[in-house]
This record gives sequence, C-alpha cells and structure tokens, in this order.
Amino acid sequence: VVEHAYLHFGSTFATTGMMAAYNNGGPWLDKCLLPFIESNIVFLDRFVKTKLPFLRVMRPDASFLVWIDFSGLGLDAVNQKGGSKSALCNFLLNEARIMISDGFSFGGANTASFMRINVACRQSILNEAMVRLLNAVERCGLP
Repeated sequence: VVEHAYLHFGSTFATTGMMAAYNNGGPWLDKCLLPFIESNIVFLDRFVKTKLPFLRVMRPDASFLVWIDFSGLGLDAVNQKGGSKSALCNFLLNEARIMISDGFSFGGANTASFMRINVACRQSILNEAMVRLLNAVERCGLP
C-alpha cells in the first residue's frame, strides 16, 4: 500500500507518523481539526460579508482551502501586458501584503478573479491577513 501510493519517499519518521494518523487519527480529526477549520471558515465568511461585502467567499466542501471571488474589486485579474502578474495579484502582494494562490494558475482567464486562501492556520493570522486586505482596499479607494 505504501509503495503503491508513493508514500515511501518520505523519511521513516514521516511515513510512520502518517500511517499512525491515517490508522488512529479519526478522533483527533473529528474533535479537533475539523471544528478548528470550520471555525476559521466561518470567521473568514463573516469578516468578508461584514467588512468586504463586494467579495464573495466560496465555502469548501472538504478542504481547508477557501476560494474568494475578488471580481468586485474591479481590478484586472488577467495581465493584459504579458507580464507575470495581474493588477489584482500586484494589489494583493504589494498593497495588502498578503500572498494567496491566484485563480489564473488553476484555470486561466475563467478563474483569474478567484484567489485561494489556506485557513488551516491560527485565527489571529487569518485575521491579520484580512485586516491587511481591508486596510489596503480603504487606502487605495477601492469599492
């Protein structure tokens, strides 16, 4: 099973730990991890709805990666000049000082206005990222 799933490439400790988690981690997953991730998804959704209502959170079905639709900012999500980053990506990185996965990488122009954020972190870190975003939106006079 380990070789078939290509899990034998890690260290002995990593593989043993992973096998223990898969075999015995159900209670921890159900009682600790899933509620923690859900509380961060709820936090993100409420923050966006109350303070950044022109954005839209797409609740995940089974992940700690949440898609946010940034089309409401009105920034170009596809770089028309042929460079590596769009106005939206530049705004998030240089103005908001947050780095999240751009949607263009996952589906081209059709998904470029969507950004993917990892919510499997302390809520204080998630809050800091959202406050940075909010401050940048206000500072730049966006919607």
